[in-house]
Amino acid sequence: MVRLMNCRMNNLRIAPTGWLVGGVTYLYRRKITIPFTRVSGNLTDFPILVRLTGTTSNWLPNTSYAIDAVVKPTTDNNRYYRCKVAGTSGSSEPTWLTTLGETQTDSGATWVCTTNTSFDFAKSNANGYDIRFTQSDGETLLNYDRERHTQSSGLAEYHIKVPTVSNTVDTDIYLYYCPTSTADGQNKNATWDANFKGVWHLNETSGTVFDSTVNANNGTPYGGVTQDVEGKIDGADSFDGSNDCVQILDSDSLDITTGSISFWMYARTDTVNYPVPICKAPVNSSYIFNYYGTTILFRVVVGGVGYDATYSAFTRNEWIFWTGTYDGETVKLFKNGVEVASNTAPSGNIDITAGNLYFGDSNGGLGNVSNSSLDEIRISDGIRSDSWNTTEYYSSDNTLLVYGTEES
Repeated sequence: MVRLMNCRMNNLRIAPTGWLVGGVTYLYRRKITIPFTRVSGNLTDFPILVRLTGTTSNWLPNTSYAIDAVVKPTTDNNRYYRCKVAGTSGSSEPTWLTTLGETQTDSGATWVCTTNTSFDFAKSNANGYDIRFTQSDGETLLNYDRERHTQSSGLAEYHIKVPTVSNTVDTDIYLYYCPTSTADGQNKNATWDANFKGVWHLNETSGTVFDSTVNANNGTPYGGVTQDVEGKIDGADSFDGSNDCVQILDSDSLDITTGSISFWMYARTDTVNYPVPICKAPVNSSYIFNYYGTTILFRVVVGGVGYDATYSAFTRNEWIFWTGTYDGETVKLFKNGVEVASNTAPSGNIDITAGNLYFGDSNGGLGNVSNSSLDEIRISDGIRSDSWNTTEYYSSDNTLLVYGTEES
């Protein structure tokens, strides 16, 4: 391969065929692969999550690990392990599982099997403005939404819109980077297709809760919502189960007729009966998630009647990815990408209401408040396939991708 010239000598750059050429020379790149074995059906304009972490250390015994810490075995097995449940490792090293997404108990800590997400942040802009993603040809740029790029902590998350994800052959993209300062490459609005009516990363440290889509369905926290707590992807919002909520003012874009709603939730001990993490007000008039005891349900209202997909093995004190869908006749509920409940409704659209959308409550901190943390809430109109819902879980749980080695 013809080597690139130093990235600061842009006018002398010689780039190999199939290598991105732009305002700066991209000295480094990595291939990122979506294995077809993780995708049950072809997907179009699918947003994948790319997570980058700083230098990864070997696993150590009797060590306290926080959520999202990444280790590698003392004997290389071409796998890395991300801490899913914080705790102290055991006195002897586990016999590591090697299937992507498998969880591994290690005394007080729990690990999930992943691939090498380690990244040398010194080779990139401190703010991540130089980051670019391309299709498999290495040159066609992809739209992306940067959720975080923090050089000091060695953590970054990017959401990238991939035009086609196949379930018969692997899908490859490339990540490019270079330390030369450059203009910001993200285009967050274009990352989310027209069916997305709201995408809330809930990573703000204070104030307005921003929607990443073109719809600008931004939210306002009330009642003392604790923002930027530890979440599944960067920060999350924590609701105290007393009077907290996030309010998004009513808009036509939130009046979905069919569609899906997905989010991560860490539910704690209930403070009221029937807590509500997400609701289009007034309560029980459009769409709502509701839980009580060991039951959680997703309800859509069609023709003034509520139809529930109900699951009766609900647990607390762990992060769980929930998805509710309605295709015009069937209501479904997914837990961590797996369908766990369904119910048939009469053919028709979800009822349209003039109420606001709420996170953490059903009515502005005055109703069924939820003692929980919420992260990465997405609302889509139109029908998302079961494959989409399952792959979305793998992606947001960081068990979808295989990261290649650095090229230069």
